[in-house]
Amino acid sequence: MPNLLQATPLFAVRGVALDAETTGLDVRRARMIEFAAVHLDGGRLDRANAFQSLVACDVEIPAASRAVHGLDREALRGAPAFEVLYPGITAFLNGRVVIGHTIGFDIAMLKQEAERLGQRFVQPLALDIRLLAQLAEPGLPSYSLEALGAWLEIAPQERHRALGDAMAAGLVFLALAPRLRDRGIRTVGEAVAASRRITDAMAGAAPPAWE
Repeated sequence: MPNLLQATPLFAVRGVALDAETTGLDVRRARMIEFAAVHLDGGRLDRANAFQSLVACDVEIPAASRAVHGLDREALRGAPAFEVLYPGITAFLNGRVVIGHTIGFDIAMLKQEAERLGQRFVQPLALDIRLLAQLAEPGLPSYSLEALGAWLEIAPQERHRALGDAMAAGLVFLALAPRLRDRGIRTVGEAVAASRRITDAMAGAAPPAWE
């Protein structure tokens, strides 16, 4: 990670909050059916600069997944294939810190979909608001996206749809920045290092449950 990016204050990060809706939670078998991202610049969420699309899917969507996001094969009728969307997605993310809730899942899904096409996937620098919230306030009873929004008094967004969850993640990140600063975590590099300490401590434990 370039030194300049390491030194970027969290409140000034050039970021992109993103979320993907999928057919399931097993990255090896799941397919992406909706993707959304929104830019963060100058300490604010740029709602006017967002990328959102349903994604064509050639597999059945399990009932359990449909119950969460409400998307079925009929809803995806006419949606573009991931192959069509991928150049736009990479351009929208290019050069930005990727931000999201349990962001490792969304990045893994992007990687899987790109590799299905034989495309090269460049791992982005990412910050997980779930981990950042644990650093900012270790004693919360839950770190779900809904719980973080309620704790930080963020107006509810459209839950379990990609754009709503992406915007919620971006707003949570912006609200966490001053709380992290009070904990001595001021820059992107410090946030990455502190988050890594949590994940290192979890190594060898049960795999995380994607919420």
